Amino acid sequence: MNQAFNGACSYVIGSSHLSTNTPCQDYATWSPIGESSAIIVLSDGAGSASHSDLGSKAISEATIECLSSNSPWELSDKGLSILLLDYVRSKLAQISKDKEVEISSLAGTLLVAVTRVVENQLEYKLIQLGDGVAACLYQGKSIEISLPDNGEFANETYFVTSSKALSKLKISTGFSPLGSGFILMSDGSAASLYHKASKSLAPACFEMTDWLKDNDSATVTEAIKESLVTFLSKKTSDDCSIATLIHNDSILDSEATTPATNNDKAHTGICEKLDIAPPPTAEPTPTAEPTPTAEPTPTAEPTP
Repeated sequence: MNQAFNGACSYVIGSSHLSTNTPCQDYATWSPIGESSAIIVLSDGAGSASHSDLGSKAISEATIECLSSNSPWELSDKGLSILLLDYVRSKLAQISKDKEVEISSLAGTLLVAVTRVVENQLEYKLIQLGDGVAACLYQGKSIEISLPDNGEFANETYFVTSSKALSKLKISTGFSPLGSGFILMSDGSAASLYHKASKSLAPACFEMTDWLKDNDSATVTEAIKESLVTFLSKKTSDDCSIATLIHNDSILDSEATTPATNNDKAHTGICEKLDIAPPPTAEPTPTAEPTPTAEPTPTAEPTP
């Protein structure tokens, strides 16, 4: 079993969908890959697509299938983009046929963080199509943040089913220290957790990822869900979803990846307060008062 990584994901329905009896259109999941790799995936179904709840789930699960059976590390960015989009679209096409619905009704975005241990560090890829935020984190700092790619107009973004998907899918590859974490969030969650003005993540992103150091996946999944309901969903009417993943050496000799036997209240206490406040604005540096100009020394009058 892969015990080098621990992950947790959760998603909750927004008030706008509750009022119209619409299912949650966000979906997120995670999986270990072999003994030294893992992946988290999140998809935000298009609000205008009638079956995007089915689409976001299929997109997420198909992405894990694709990257678990095809190594992303030996491919060029373009090669990986083609492989991934073709694989996911083929799954959507099958659902479209089985359900007798248009493939466009299954539209959704795509966020991925996949990582592996390479010698004494992690190699990772952040993959993004559409809105939402993905990030690599380490010891309270952001190593990299992948930002939303929206369309030309407000509330417009790109989906797996979009004609421009191949050109708009972004892939970045990087390295981070062992013990690094990753977080993905839909735009509903990003409304609270990503601060556009400072281009930074809220402290809550680091807090939730660090929960995985000392708690099993099931416990953190419930804690994230409670946080989404209690804190984040109050800031938006949209669905909210989060996926987190961490590599930590301390997990190797623990039961961190073993589900709790009685998890009903296991999460209580680790999410009583979540810091989603924006970073403090730096006080302007006071301008020094100008130094008074010294009066010139009077020239002595010549002695008569």
